[in-house]
Amino acid sequence: MTDKIITKDALSKVSRHFYKEFKMNYRNFDFKMKDHMFTLLHFFESNPSPTVKTFFNFNMIILCETIGTE
Repeated sequence: MTDKIITKDALSKVSRHFYKEFKMNYRNFDFKMKDHMFTLLHFFESNPSPTVKTFFNFNMIILCETIGTE
């Protein structure tokens, strides 16, 4: 597997769409939301790029705070 450079613009674009969809549909996950979150965490933790890991952690914190306030 080769390392690919992931630009901040690409991360931002993916993030914007993913988190928007997640915020709109998280009520449909019911009890499976925890499983989805753990799957995402493991996926991003396996990425060798520290930029991707930091970006993911930052956005997950914001997502959890947003869901927690509703």
